[in-house]
Amino acid sequence: MAEDQESESFDKVEYWSKFYKSDGDELDFYEWYSAEWLSEFVSTELDKVDGDSVLDIGCGTSPLLFALANQSSPTSERTQELKLVGVDFAEEAIQFLKKEAIAQSVDIDFLVMDVAHGLQGIRSSSFSVVVDKGCLDCFVTGEGTSKLAAYLQEVARVLKGNGSFLLLPVNFANIRHLLETGEIVADTDADGVRSSSAAALEARKRADSANADVQRASGHGLEVHRIVLYQQKHLYICKRGPCEKLSVACGLCGLNMEDAYPQLDKQCACGNALRRFALS
Repeated sequence: MAEDQESESFDKVEYWSKFYKSDGDELDFYEWYSAEWLSEFVSTELDKVDGDSVLDIGCGTSPLLFALANQSSPTSERTQELKLVGVDFAEEAIQFLKKEAIAQSVDIDFLVMDVAHGLQGIRSSSFSVVVDKGCLDCFVTGEGTSKLAAYLQEVARVLKGNGSFLLLPVNFANIRHLLETGEIVADTDADGVRSSSAAALEARKRADSANADVQRASGHGLEVHRIVLYQQKHLYICKRGPCEKLSVACGLCGLNMEDAYPQLDKQCACGNALRRFALS
């Protein structure tokens, strides 16, 4: 029974190896949260910080870095060559991406690494933008909570001083509270948590269980500075250092949502779904 539970834990490489092997020879690109818009946002963020490098943590088989490589090709408007690196502890995913990089003749490094155990060989303060599309989700429940502090400290270590950490989660945790205090609490404004009292109660139970063993995630210095709301997904733009004023905006029309946040309407006038989807 214990072995079955361990194999189903998102922070275990065995779970993801089994996940990718289940596709047999049909392994293909997959963007976890249908975030096709993300490559354009990353490119814009690179321009804001005058960046030259992107690290995709827990990249899986995402095509994100390939889209960025094409944006920085000789035929694109971007003149600065990008250093693009993707890391994941699932060797099956990394081998697939390496083959695709060769086939598409793009300069991207893909490495088998477990961020919670350290990104060996990656220098401190070496990336302008670090992207997380669901990797944090592995560290807010179960045994993964014991690795939360190490994960956040490693992200902060490799991020440049003026760099941006782009976080796109679907977990139930209040992200701002988590980064500021290291404590995992249920975000009751997220759909799936607030949708019913039973779901909210279960989320609180999971948070209490996680905090029973979690090592406080302190010392990383990361704080949420901006939140972009896009079709039930919240993209948290985090920086090293305190946030003087949180910026919140609709990802479709750009409408300022600072006064309304976090008690958001279900939809913006432009039709964008504002409330964050969260697995509860």
